[in-house]
Amino acid sequence: MKRSVDYRRKYVLIIGSFMMLLFVSFLVLRYKYMDHFLPGKRYQFSPSEHPVSNRDTWKTIFMQNQKIGYAHSQFIAIGNGYQVFESIFMRINVMGMLQDIYMNTSGVLKSDFTLGGFDFELRSGQLKFTSTGSVDGNELNLTTQILNDTRKQRIPLSDKLFLAAGIMDAVRAANLSAGNKMIFHIFDPSSMQELPFQVQNIGHEEMMTMGKKIKATKVSLKYKDMIQLSWLDEHGEVIKESSFLGIHTEKTTKEDALKGIASNIDDLAVSFSIPSNLTITSPEKVGCLTLDIKGIDFKDLHLSDDRQQYNGTQLTVCKETLEGLPDKFNMDDVNAKDTQPEALIQSDHPKIVEMVNQIVDQHDLPVKKIEKLITWIQNTIRRQPVLSLPNALTTLEYKMGDCNEHAVLLAAFARASGIPARVNAGLVYLNGRFYYHAWNSVFLGRWITADAIFNQIPADATHIRLVSNASDFQIDLLSIIGKLSINVVDIKML
Repeated sequence: MKRSVDYRRKYVLIIGSFMMLLFVSFLVLRYKYMDHFLPGKRYQFSPSEHPVSNRDTWKTIFMQNQKIGYAHSQFIAIGNGYQVFESIFMRINVMGMLQDIYMNTSGVLKSDFTLGGFDFELRSGQLKFTSTGSVDGNELNLTTQILNDTRKQRIPLSDKLFLAAGIMDAVRAANLSAGNKMIFHIFDPSSMQELPFQVQNIGHEEMMTMGKKIKATKVSLKYKDMIQLSWLDEHGEVIKESSFLGIHTEKTTKEDALKGIASNIDDLAVSFSIPSNLTITSPEKVGCLTLDIKGIDFKDLHLSDDRQQYNGTQLTVCKETLEGLPDKFNMDDVNAKDTQPEALIQSDHPKIVEMVNQIVDQHDLPVKKIEKLITWIQNTIRRQPVLSLPNALTTLEYKMGDCNEHAVLLAAFARASGIPARVNAGLVYLNGRFYYHAWNSVFLGRWITADAIFNQIPADATHIRLVSNASDFQIDLLSIIGKLSINVVDIKML
């Protein structure tokens, strides 16, 4: 399948917009890496020498010194615990379109500041995602709802669980002295995962806040080379935060927080893209691409597979062929996860199943099914930036989305038709730069890339996979965005 260069220019969309959602829930850290990457003692509660007071805090959110939103939080003592509320508004520019995002979280904390339960809502335009959870012993009862699709699951917990909105009170209650480190686990409602991270009390620092000089406690939240810094006043209130990608928040008044949101916000797609040293005139005709890729430690990304090979310094990506694909394949050759429904890939939902049955015939060969599904998505889904949790059901309902939505919808369609599918995330070439992008791999006897937004199967060799897995690829990108450099070494055209 082919598409024009003009089509490519118009519709490449960045995944990085989702980093904004993850930032406001603190640094998002993969639970699978756990403590051997995060040295520090386990959390132990001891009553703080400082009393915990009720708080009502407003903060502005900046990115690269542009005001893009605000946050309002409340902390209230109730009985033998606490209640926290947090509302966040952000205005984001993706591919020239300004979009507003609203996130609301309420939670109940126990007397030791561990999580008792929470409610979370994410809204952007017509799109809405909600989740609720409660801790029951060593499990979290989680319910998510998208449109009329409600899903329940029990998530086993590896440690005491915290909510981001109350984590600094837990740090104070642990009496963490300057220079010492401790491990905390939070539950992030936007990614629906338990996330361990390392907290260190760096010490005291004088700083200005709202026209006053104070002696603040500086605390770092760290995973590998990703660091978020927070400054706390004597009451434990966060007065400033600073993170990667030039994002930071500052305490202010309600009146100041609500006014002056920028209207000329920098485009995230351009800000996060990576310049190329060479111009590729016909990227859709690239058969093999070799490049030097630097800037991060790649050991945890598993860059090598049947399509691309990484030798420690150079990465070579070669477009697959559809020749020799079997008419049938053994499902034992794939991970069951790549065949099953997920919270955001609702391949078992009646609307998804019904639509797939209308698009494909059960007697179609697997590759024919994928071609038909991509064609339907091409002709039906409006290409428009969407800032929400990308999920198949909402994309089908509203028939719009960017690369994220196209990828989760194709994954759901493929799985519903009996074809294993994954979501890939990485980079794709466009007009002299590499942009963050999402596409798919489908199993047709062997794994073949497919890009629903570019109308390609296989996808061209300028698709550089960095991570793969629909449930957490956005999280993996946190340690990558803003750090990579790419030099094209060799191009082989078809």
